[in-house]
Amino acid sequence: MPIIDKNLAQEHRITRILSALKIPMSTYSEWIDWEPSAQEIEHNNLRIAVKSIYTVNKGIYGYRRIAKTMQDLFKMAISERFVWQLMSEAGIKSRMQRRYNKPTTVNDKDQMPNLIGNLDDLSGVLTTDITYIHRLR
Repeated sequence: MPIIDKNLAQEHRITRILSALKIPMSTYSEWIDWEPSAQEIEHNNLRIAVKSIYTVNKGIYGYRRIAKTMQDLFKMAISERFVWQLMSEAGIKSRMQRRYNKPTTVNDKDQMPNLIGNLDDLSGVLTTDITYIHRLR
């Protein structure tokens, strides 16, 4: 902690510094003796691998491709979800987006002929709008 180091450099006592900052001595001792766990070291190495694969492929690979690449290159079992979490923590995501295929409808019926267009006199034709009629439930 830089504030504690600064005060220690000015030759203040550690007990006074910690009591002024309201930090327990046990917390300070744990912070001094802290070392990353084996799992944290492994996760940091995996973060570096994910970032390197991402940058080598110019940001096009997403978490699925990166997971597949890591499985093939490093021969390790790593899930897509874990790669997604690592990418989220690093703030990176693929520039590519999944294509959206619009669903199509199939119409088997032939088009009905326009009977109104064939009439000479349109005086016998009635048109209306029935959107105002409420459906009974």
